[in-house]
Amino acid sequence: MINLRRTIFFLILVGILSSLVHAAGMYHIGKDEGGVYMDTDQDGSWYIDPDHIRDFSIGEAGTYTIKADSNGTFLITSKGNKYYINRKAQERWENELQTFNEKQRQKLNETQVNLLDGNHVLIPVTLGYGNNELEITMLLDTGASITVLHRNVAEKLNLKSISKAKLMIAGGQVLDSDIVKLDYAKVGPIKKQGFEASVIQHTGPPTPYEGLLGMNFLKGLDYRIDYERERILWKP
Repeated sequence: MINLRRTIFFLILVGILSSLVHAAGMYHIGKDEGGVYMDTDQDGSWYIDPDHIRDFSIGEAGTYTIKADSNGTFLITSKGNKYYINRKAQERWENELQTFNEKQRQKLNETQVNLLDGNHVLIPVTLGYGNNELEITMLLDTGASITVLHRNVAEKLNLKSISKAKLMIAGGQVLDSDIVKLDYAKVGPIKKQGFEASVIQHTGPPTPYEGLLGMNFLKGLDYRIDYERERILWKP
């Protein structure tokens, strides 16, 4: 029934919507001189809006269901594609989906941190070595050329020393340290493989962190610290 097709996206014939909400049927995707169309066994046929042709393949067939929600009446195919019959409702749903996806992408590019004394950033870091993986809290330190781990972290991961080094810390004190090589270090969406760190024996009162995240991890990364929201925003 090619003559029944309409160019408005999923506008079904008058009187069908009230009786077929929740109904199911079979559909087939075809093409003629008027464009790409959906032909159904229950609701006639109609042309597909050019913006959504990419979601279909000529010759595709399957089942569909007509349902309704607070936005309006929609059609959902067995492939999982969802389209509102009312164009404004479709646009509203697509905008909501775009907003949701943007928020999800934003979450992936954000890392929750804690602030120490107002401006020192404590950040969760995942370390991996062999079959061991450990998440610890580290102090972000752009003044440290190499990442530093407290010895108890190295022991938990069973890290092996690959060399010895002298490490100068704040105040000019020089400490003996072991250089270790982790399989990886990961912060939020950022993961660095074959990552070296310096291991020291922590002395003094307990701290809320177990090492310093230094420039050998941070170098080359584009990020911004949002102190108000206590987030690190990583730029792809």
